Amino acid sequence: MPTAIPTVVTAATLKLEPAELSRYPSAQYVIRVGTVVDVELPDESAPFCWSIPASSAATVLEVVDQGDDLGGGAHARFRAIAPGVVTIATTNACYTFPPCGAAVALSESVVTVRA
Repeated sequence: MPTAIPTVVTAATLKLEPAELSRYPSAQYVIRVGTVVDVELPDESAPFCWSIPASSAATVLEVVDQGDDLGGGAHARFRAIAPGVVTIATTNACYTFPPCGAAVALSESVVTVRA
């Protein structure tokens, strides 16, 4: 199974957008405790929309702010509070009734937090 080469981030903020979240294999980043991770997902064409980005471990990346937009976009801001490995994930799906049958696209990045 292919793996991505981790990108070491020295800036105070790591910004993730659809391009970073949709890579295969999943993009991997290394950040320090205290770093802020901003996830910005743009509005989509109806009936598609992004889910609110989530962290797989709130004890490593705490949520500072998150939400979705009426136009189908979503955002989240996390702060690295402890060492560990976390996956940040979101989906882009069709929301209609009855369901449109389109595949749900999972997008994610792996973040390693170091002290």
